[in-house]
Amino acid sequence: MGQTKKINSLVLLGLGLSLAGAYLSSRENREKAMLKVRQIKHKVIRLRGAQEEDVNLVEKAGHPDKYSLEDAKMVSEGSQYGVHFYNEEQQQP
Repeated sequence: MGQTKKINSLVLLGLGLSLAGAYLSSRENREKAMLKVRQIKHKVIRLRGAQEEDVNLVEKAGHPDKYSLEDAKMVSEGSQYGVHFYNEEQQQP
């Protein structure tokens, strides 16, 4: 029984590789496939970046990144809301 599953898996793998080879033999299909791979890659990078940007906003308000242009602009305009909010949150017992 286990030997049959192994053989079936190898046959399916061979069939899949054959079909992929036939599909990618055309230059147009290769370009389409590469475009799709790039699109998926960019989506994954964007999703991973979005997860990394989910920082604690209270912490960010108290310690803004000096290279973040939006934060720098807000501070240069005189907005102290973020600093005040951070101070209130940190001073609560």
